[in-house]
Amino acid sequence: MSRELELVVVGGGIAGTMAVLVAASRGIDVGWIADDLGPEDQSAHWHGHLHRGRLYDPVRERELIEELEGNARFWWSDAVAPFHTPTPTLAVGPDDDWADAYRRRLGSGARPVAHPGYLQDDVRAVGTDEAILDGPAFLGSARRLAAGEATTVRGRCTRVRGRSGRWRLDWTNPAGARGELAARRVIVATGTASAQLVPGDVRLDRTLDSRLSRMLVLRGDLPAAAAIVPSRSAGGLFFASRETGRPGDRVWLVSDGFSSPGDLPVGALTDGWWACSVVERLTGFLREEALDGLGIGAYRAPKSRLQSSPTQVPAEGYALGGNGTFACLTPSKWTSSPTSAASAVAALLPERRAMPDTLDAMADLLASFPAPAGVPLRETWESVDTRTPLAGLLPHSTSSLRAAAGLFADAARRPTAAAAADERVVA
Repeated sequence: MSRELELVVVGGGIAGTMAVLVAASRGIDVGWIADDLGPEDQSAHWHGHLHRGRLYDPVRERELIEELEGNARFWWSDAVAPFHTPTPTLAVGPDDDWADAYRRRLGSGARPVAHPGYLQDDVRAVGTDEAILDGPAFLGSARRLAAGEATTVRGRCTRVRGRSGRWRLDWTNPAGARGELAARRVIVATGTASAQLVPGDVRLDRTLDSRLSRMLVLRGDLPAAAAIVPSRSAGGLFFASRETGRPGDRVWLVSDGFSSPGDLPVGALTDGWWACSVVERLTGFLREEALDGLGIGAYRAPKSRLQSSPTQVPAEGYALGGNGTFACLTPSKWTSSPTSAASAVAALLPERRAMPDTLDAMADLLASFPAPAGVPLRETWESVDTRTPLAGLLPHSTSSLRAAAGLFADAARRPTAAAAADERVVA
C-alpha cells in the first residue's frame, strides 16, 4: 500500500492543473492522476479569451463577473504575461453611441483604436484590457510544473472508492499498468466525466450538470483578430484567430454564449439554426470581402458545469461532499479556474485556508518556470477540417440550414484522434 497523501487531484486539464498548483503553493502533500488531453477534454475547446466580465450582462451574471475580475491579479501577472498573444482584443459594436457608452463603462480598461480594415465602415471598435492567452503553451508549462510539484501518475483514474477521509483511487496508464493512490481528500476535475468518478454513497452539495456549446471554424486568408461583441442582440459573439503555419492561411474560432443542456438529444435543426445565426451576425460586422473564399467547419464541445438557475452562474465552481473530504471542480471559465481551484482546496483543507495570497503564490511558482518552445498541445478547433465553402450558408434558406447542420455531422464522422493533443508531459 502506498503512503496516504493529504490530497489527490484527478484531471489534467486547466481545472486539475490549477488545483495541483494551488495545493503545491500551500505546501500540501498532493498526488495527481493526469491523462493526456484529447479532443473530448474540455480544456481542448477553449477559445483563448481571458474574460474580465466585459462580455457578460452585468446584472444576469454578476457573481461570475466579480469572480473574473478577482482573477485578474493572476492572469495579468508577470508570470503569465509571456503566454499572451500579440493580437490586441477589441470590443465591437454598432455605432459611436455604443462605443462611447462602452468606454465609459470600462474606464481605464478601454482605449481608442484605429478602425480595423476587416470591419464594416459603420461598425465601431474599442480596445479592451481583455487578452488572448496562448492556451496550449500555458497549459503545457503549467502541467510540467505541476508534475514536478506532486506525486504524479500519467494515466487515467478508473474508480474512487472508500469512505470519508479514507479514499482509494484506482488508475491505469497507457502501457496497461495498474495501481492505486491513497488520500484523505480528493478533488475530481475531469469535466463531463466527473460524475462517473463520484462514489455512489457521496452526496454532493450541488448537482453536477453539463451543457453543449457549438463552435464554428473559419479558415483562409483571414486577418489576425481577437474580438468580442458584448451585446444582447449579438448574443455575446466572439472570435479569435490562430496561425496555421501556412502562408495566406489562418484559422478563426467563432462562437457565442448559446449552449444547450447536456442531457437533451442533439438535433440537426438546432445545429443548423445556430450556425446560420452566427454567420448572419458575422456578416453584420465584417466586410463582405473578408469572408470571400473561406472554408467553414464546426464541432460540438461538451462542457461540465454545476446546475444553476437561468439567471445565476455558480461562481465558486466546485461541489463538496463526503463530509467535506471530496470535491468536484468545474470552473465556469478558464479565466475563473485559479480562484475556483483555490476555493475547492480551501473547502477541503480549511485549516490552510489563507486565501488572500493564493493567486500570488501560484504566480510565483509559474514565474520560475519558463514557457517551452514548440508545445505539441493543440486545441480542437485548430485541426477542424473546413472543406465546405462559407458561401453555402448564405443566404439563409432550407438548403443553408441543411448545409450548416451537415458541418456538425461531418465533424462527428471524421476521426479526431489524430487532431488531438499528443502531449506526453506527465511522467
